[in-house]
Amino acid sequence: MENNYDAIIVTIDYGDGLIDYYEKELANLCEANDLNNVYKVRQKLDKPKVGYYVGIGKLDEIKMIATSYDIELVIFNDELSPSQLRNIENYLNLEVIDRSMLILNIFASRAKTNESMIEVALAQYKYMLPRLVGLSRSLSRQGGGFNAKGPGETQLELDRRKIEKRIYKLENDLKQINVSRQNRIKKRSDKTVALVGYTNSGKSKIMNALIEMFQDNKKKVFSKDMLFATLTTSNRKITFPDNQSFILTDTVGFVSKLPHHLVNSFKSTLQEITESDLILHIIDCANPNYKLQIDVTNKVLDELGCKDIPILYVYNKCDLLDEQFFPEEENSIMISAKTGFNLRLLANTIKKEILNEVETVELLIPYDKANLVNKLKENENILKIEYLDTSINILATIQNKNMHIYEKYKKAL
Repeated sequence: MENNYDAIIVTIDYGDGLIDYYEKELANLCEANDLNNVYKVRQKLDKPKVGYYVGIGKLDEIKMIATSYDIELVIFNDELSPSQLRNIENYLNLEVIDRSMLILNIFASRAKTNESMIEVALAQYKYMLPRLVGLSRSLSRQGGGFNAKGPGETQLELDRRKIEKRIYKLENDLKQINVSRQNRIKKRSDKTVALVGYTNSGKSKIMNALIEMFQDNKKKVFSKDMLFATLTTSNRKITFPDNQSFILTDTVGFVSKLPHHLVNSFKSTLQEITESDLILHIIDCANPNYKLQIDVTNKVLDELGCKDIPILYVYNKCDLLDEQFFPEEENSIMISAKTGFNLRLLANTIKKEILNEVETVELLIPYDKANLVNKLKENENILKIEYLDTSINILATIQNKNMHIYEKYKKAL
């Protein structure tokens, strides 16, 4: 019998039929944190107990399991209040963390850019500030403790005022980054399409499939079958054969019970979504709880203020389905990023939704304006070109936004 457990995970069964899903997801979050073998404990309750989250009898059971298998870490599936955290840790005399801290630690280990590291650190400090007393055990394991990669390892040496000063500085740093981001967004001339969805729904894989279809493969983004594979927002320009283009943005994935501080801290990064012209809501239709994942994503989108942005529901991983599947939304499409099924249709749907702002015209361009021919070749789609005695006769599809450049050279009907 396997007894080398990394942690005990504790989940409440609320009688809504989702206990297996939440328990499995918590185990997956643990795995993303290199806690690969967990002992699962659950208790059926209408709501968490005010003082200890679960009943005292269940805590005694957890203490016995921890002693039997020499387990030092207990993880609860909901965010614990400061008093709950303190009470449970004192009762068990073990390291205790909740789902929020687990997710924050994953983000801390995956943050690579300066912006994402600031965002994660800010969320961690805000989470820890009211819990300094209750977190004493989990913050005291210097060098190799659970939260060693985040700011937690130094918290015992910081008083509340120093933490608040750190939060203030991080917030100011983020404001400056946000101003720079807003300026970059304002300078864009291309339409923007944002990929959003539950973590591990296949957003990055879809982005790479579209890049491979239209662009240089070297511009692909990191993609891996794991929760929160990347926290970095990636932008890639997708250019169609007729030279119409748009910016495709891949954002951080969502998960149920995402820590509130984390959503607030990442609003700078997630601003790419709020400024987009079209949202592709990516859904893992092979997941039996895909409807719950849709609700989670829609809730975050509402919190970000995206209600007025058109949404296309993209049901990915249809190659894994064993039976017929029919999306409920009218504005939806089924694809497989893995096999390429319907990817061309997805691209054409995006084009129809945000582009198609072109006109096919015939131009007579004088030879002394031949530089315009090069401009046409770079930015538009030339259908036919003929060199005459006094001018160059061109049939081209031109984007409406650029039509003013060539207006005087249109051939009279």
